[in-house]
Amino acid sequence: MKHAYLIIAHHEWEILRTLLTMLDDDRNDIYLHIDRRATALMQQVDGLRLCHSPIHRIQQPIETRWGNFSQVETELLLFEAALRNGPYAYYHLLSGVDLPLKSQDEIHQFFEENSELEFVEYLPEDVHDKECRKRTMFYYVFNDQKKRQKDTRQALLTLNRNIILGLQKALHIHRKPITSLRKGSNWVSITQGFCEYLVSKQHSPAIRRFRYTLCPDELFVQTLLMASPFKDHIAQIAGGNARKIDWQRGSPYTWQDGDFEELINSDRLFARKFSSADSRIIQRIYQHIMGETHDAKFCHTNTTIEKRNIDS
Repeated sequence: MKHAYLIIAHHEWEILRTLLTMLDDDRNDIYLHIDRRATALMQQVDGLRLCHSPIHRIQQPIETRWGNFSQVETELLLFEAALRNGPYAYYHLLSGVDLPLKSQDEIHQFFEENSELEFVEYLPEDVHDKECRKRTMFYYVFNDQKKRQKDTRQALLTLNRNIILGLQKALHIHRKPITSLRKGSNWVSITQGFCEYLVSKQHSPAIRRFRYTLCPDELFVQTLLMASPFKDHIAQIAGGNARKIDWQRGSPYTWQDGDFEELINSDRLFARKFSSADSRIIQRIYQHIMGETHDAKFCHTNTTIEKRNIDS
């Protein structure tokens, strides 16, 4: 079966363009969500055509904000859209600033040899249990704004959020605990079976209880997978999700030209994240894998996927 690549993007057109070109293969279908606020990127992507892979673009995208349940909604939106065209061997969730570190032949061979495994990262329980409980025990409101914004509106929202959090703590208002919470990266590669299971839960309390929590996109897949019939199929590999992401040097670290050898010699299949501020590393990875000059070629007309509402 073919593979589905689900991409969440909101900026960095040149990296997204490179990513799409490197995924362009008869064995792949691509599903693309562009943040509703990213009008410039929408214009650049409009009419985009690849040579081999159809692009199913979400036509009614939502605003995807950091730390907010909208990230969960965006992921479910992409999973559901791909399921309607499936089945697929694997559903790969990527951001628009990721790149593959292997060729499509190597990636497909890897997943054929490890079929039925769920590539989901799990961080150690003893390290992150306290943080998981902190993220879910209070009602986090006004947590959908970018922390980097330094305007008056942001300052007021932050103040109101801290006041509401302080009142909850002072009055000992705690939400009902979510049992068996687990944490890890939201970038995953999952099978047809688990994707069906995950989407089937989108209107259930199992998903809705993650509303008004902090960064639920790093919790909900891990928690649901561990409570599912697929828990015995979690891949036991370094990193878990086959992604190379460095949290020691950044949040996460942005790969630079000097990291080229480390990246291409890695056993991971994808890397996050890159920036057009260092385009040299992007060009070198492209040329190493594709064996040609960094030059994206687009051919076929893209198709579209309509948004379905996700129950609140």
